[in-house]
Amino acid sequence: MNKYIEKLSSRKKDLQRLEKVNNKKLEKVEFGLVQDLEGYTKALNAMTKEMQNIEGEVRKIFVELDRLTEQKDNTLDMVRTMGTQGDEQRREANKIADNILKVNKELGITAKIPQLDAYEKAREDYNEAKDDLFRLF
Repeated sequence: MNKYIEKLSSRKKDLQRLEKVNNKKLEKVEFGLVQDLEGYTKALNAMTKEMQNIEGEVRKIFVELDRLTEQKDNTLDMVRTMGTQGDEQRREANKIADNILKVNKELGITAKIPQLDAYEKAREDYNEAKDDLFRLF
């Protein structure tokens, strides 16, 4: 019976040694996993910080886009108003120019009137500038 107890005792010691070895291996494995987890945690924290910085920059861009959109809308309103006023002035000037040409024809005046030439150039320049500007919007 002593031999049997010695065998059991010997096996128990073997099991205890094996358990210690396994615990050390497990600690090493766990320590390696913990280090890996720490590395991933640091990487995620760095990414989070960078994403927050990017979010801040994107918000600034959107604020600037809103400001520029408002400025564009205000400019378009101003251009429309100028276009309306310019068209009214052009119509009135056309009436005057047509009246001058009609009177000159009735009176038989064939001399060139420099103001008519200047108005014709101004009218062409206005129409071209207005078309170019409205193409932008």
